[in-house]
Amino acid sequence: MKKLEAQIAGADDSGVKAVGILLREICRMSPQAAELVGQDLENKGMSIQECYGFLFAYAKKHKTKCCWACPVVGIDPGNEVVKVILEFYHIPAEWLATPVHTKSQALGRAAESFDLLDLL
Repeated sequence: MKKLEAQIAGADDSGVKAVGILLREICRMSPQAAELVGQDLENKGMSIQECYGFLFAYAKKHKTKCCWACPVVGIDPGNEVVKVILEFYHIPAEWLATPVHTKSQALGRAAESFDLLDLL
């Protein structure tokens, strides 16, 4: 997770930072995902910057009337943005079926906000 935190902290683009924050939440929900992402982040081609580029290309390809928008409320494997991030890091959606953290743990954590429109 240190590599992921470093990439989030070093991100100049708010969209890249937003992808990193979503990925961090995915890793918190799944120890398997955290392990896989930790290995992937060793490779420059698997950075959160590259994932954002993958998401951006997906958005351009699937836009309708010059617009593609998909709000992210929680980490739902059915959400298009989450699906694209899972696809990029080859994380099976089933790994997110049972969250590791409890509601009380989530409430104890400082909330970090980001603009979902930055994902476009």
